[in-house]
Amino acid sequence: MAMNFRPQADYLGDIRQARGQLSIVAGQDDEVFHADRYAPLFAQAGRPVPVAVVPGTSHIGLVLEPRAVQAVAQACTA
Repeated sequence: MAMNFRPQADYLGDIRQARGQLSIVAGQDDEVFHADRYAPLFAQAGRPVPVAVVPGTSHIGLVLEPRAVQAVAQACTA
């Protein structure tokens, strides 16, 4: 699963080729990714996106904590 969902070597190219509208929701305390790096990285790829960082939320907390689930739902309807 980790191999299927990880970025490719040319991750900026992956971002440029993404179809549809994008938005990112990340936990401020994510142990796997650096939430503060998403906005600059996507802007660098020419695809600036809205980034919502949920305070006090871990990586898995994005699917377990009610305030994080609400942030994800809001991002999907924006």
